[in-house]
Amino acid sequence: SQHLLTGSDKYGWPARIGIAGYSVWFYVEKTAVPLALSPLYELPRAVSLLEARFLWSTVAVVAISLALLALRRPWPMGLAVWIYYGITIGPVTGIVHSGHQMTNDRYSYLSCLGLALIVGAAVGRMASATAAGTVRPWLTRAAAVAAAAWILALGTLTWYQVQIWRDTETLWRHAVESDPE
Repeated sequence: SQHLLTGSDKYGWPARIGIAGYSVWFYVEKTAVPLALSPLYELPRAVSLLEARFLWSTVAVVAISLALLALRRPWPMGLAVWIYYGITIGPVTGIVHSGHQMTNDRYSYLSCLGLALIVGAAVGRMASATAAGTVRPWLTRAAAVAAAAWILALGTLTWYQVQIWRDTETLWRHAVESDPE
């Protein structure tokens, strides 16, 4: 119902654009490097598009969008995945807002599947190039080490998150410690 939505008098269009830009960037960032996760990311009382976190994330989203638009002919998958991501994450970006949260980690599960496809395609392309001998062996080894390090880091961070989500008290103590206000 309409009374559940946050009114435009509280957060006008510039604020909502800032929240949306922040949200789109937040989910990409937290998917690639899931650090400082929290069960609650509260919406600030006031949002200014000119505040650094909103401005820079919105600029980054616009820059990525323009770059992928420019690269649409040589790399159509990038634009297709970005559009898919935007459509699936769109309803929770804050353009239409309800509740007291700015973002939620769980909102990125479906939308970030496209990003996983890009990573998988990059691994496949590297494997094909290695087999064809068009990539130097040291580059293949470096990419494999980087991928292994990333996967190990994600596994370690997962173990850490499981400890936080152990029970209700641990979870909300962590939330308060993450953002005391």
